[in-house]
Amino acid sequence: MQSKIVHLRNFTKDDVNQYYSIAQDKSEYFPFGYCRNKKDAKDIIDSFINSLDLNAKAVINGQDKIVGAILLEYQKEKIQVSYFIGIQYRRRGYCSQAIRIVEQIAKNKNIKIIEFCICKSNICSMLLAEKIGAKKVKRYNNDFIILQKCI
Repeated sequence: MQSKIVHLRNFTKDDVNQYYSIAQDKSEYFPFGYCRNKKDAKDIIDSFINSLDLNAKAVINGQDKIVGAILLEYQKEKIQVSYFIGIQYRRRGYCSQAIRIVEQIAKNKNIKIIEFCICKSNICSMLLAEKIGAKKVKRYNNDFIILQKCI
């Protein structure tokens, strides 16, 4: 799927170098594990490609570069979303647009709820989820906040 700024596509084995270039952020907010080296990037890409439960998508900008990743986990009538945008690509609207695409995917699959599990100290991510209409519903494991958006 596509928006004006970004589109989402499945990862391929050819994405290792681009993914590695954005996934070296050692931030506590990094949902998929940061990459110490290209082998780590290859292992993460392989897990994205081979997972039966999770649907990982590359977030691609208008210059056809991977700027982040979004992970979709389908659960009955809801979809749980995890995401990151490479530090050099933040604050450009990429994540907002990617989440709008996820909303459309959810509507097309007749999914009623989009759920975010966000580290409580990740204020920017919390504000983004709230900006698109998600509401805090509970704490998880004292370190995370669960937010949901009904669609």
